[in-house]
Amino acid sequence: CGSCGVPTVRVEPADTVLNYPDTNQPAHPNNYPDQDPRIGVILDSKYELLERLGQGGMGTVYRARRLHIGDEVAVKLLSHDLVREEQALARFRREARSAAMIRHQNVVSIHDFNDATGVNGESYIVMELVQGQSLRSLLEREGRLPPERAVALMRDICAGVGVAHRQGLLHRDLKPDNVIVSPPSHEGEDRKSVV
Repeated sequence: CGSCGVPTVRVEPADTVLNYPDTNQPAHPNNYPDQDPRIGVILDSKYELLERLGQGGMGTVYRARRLHIGDEVAVKLLSHDLVREEQALARFRREARSAAMIRHQNVVSIHDFNDATGVNGESYIVMELVQGQSLRSLLEREGRLPPERAVALMRDICAGVGVAHRQGLLHRDLKPDNVIVSPPSHEGEDRKSVV
């Protein structure tokens, strides 16, 4: 929608039946008004969208399964309205290329990109799926962090942003919603932040 930014989708014919992932029963899309119509969509025969993780100004991020490999990734879909704007599409392309150049434990890895030239017309970036919670959620839940923990998180964030800066890249949307704090992967390890 050009007014509110909610992704628009093609309306399915009335006789179309979809299988929603939470049930074994086929359901018509209009029976679940809160259900994201992109859930269950398969992109380029490679990525099945499983769950909506969040939405921002340029698009929506989903948890997805790589069908040929079987693991899970994050897929950022460019808003349908923006796909038609060459400037927005060029910015999305630059975001994918720039992020793919960075290799660092505190930066999300980029696996794949599509710029709407496929049959389904979706522009998307496929990224590493980082388990954890946003820094915003952490702060809302825990409130003010002890100084040691805040410094440790900021050290991780600065390390990730710093490696991008050294490559001439600027993160233009650094905010608590875009920082994921992941739990320790093994005993004795601290949490880490990923941008």
